[in-house]
Amino acid sequence: MRPPAVILNRVVVPASAPPDSTRESENEDQAAIDAARLAMMRHTIFGEPVPAPPAAADRVSYPQLRVAGCYDPVAFRAFWKINGMVCPPDEVYTDPHVVACTREALGRYGSGPPVVQPTGAQLLAALAA
Repeated sequence: MRPPAVILNRVVVPASAPPDSTRESENEDQAAIDAARLAMMRHTIFGEPVPAPPAAADRVSYPQLRVAGCYDPVAFRAFWKINGMVCPPDEVYTDPHVVACTREALGRYGSGPPVVQPTGAQLLAALAA
């Protein structure tokens, strides 16, 4: 018996469909997101250097959208466009309106998490309990 996901994929995406460049773009984007998350976790947990922010001024990053989406409706919708795979991520990251709204929200509310995070010692104590 085939798994339901395989059956659904054959119904939704026929075999004759052209290759999906959006899917490839999503995979590349997810790899970059995972690498950035690991770098931030290494910084937070092990004290490694802070990861460099994105160099391009005409685009935003996934972590920036995630934080700005807590405060700005345009950033919120952009964040979920990426998660919903509605379009290639670069279309969202480089949209001038999304960039402007994200930067404005980050400037107003900061770029950190919206809630206070526990310290490393607190996390270790909680895990040991």
